[in-house]
Amino acid sequence: MVQQVNGLQYFAYAISHDLKTTLHTLSGYIGLLKRSVSKQSNQEIDNYLDELTKAIQQTQAFLESTLHYATLPHLKVKMAPVPLNGLIEEVLQAGAQRSKRSVHVLK
Repeated sequence: MVQQVNGLQYFAYAISHDLKTTLHTLSGYIGLLKRSVSKQSNQEIDNYLDELTKAIQQTQAFLESTLHYATLPHLKVKMAPVPLNGLIEEVLQAGAQRSKRSVHVLK
């Protein structure tokens, strides 16, 4: 079991590191695009680039957390139920706003 956990931690570290490199490259290209289109006024392009930037930042934060986890020593984890209704509703609402559609959550 310990060997499997160590393997998963190594895998998480390796994947996170590789993905961080890719996100850094994407961020650079988005910066270049923003500078080149800033001379032209196109709100739609600006909105798309802003959404891409937000998505990259969220993914970078996730990868930082994954890297942090992968470098932690083996810890005992206390399992407990987690209420997810609020989180699920928030995610659905955010998706609805981005797609400009309405979402109704049945309880």
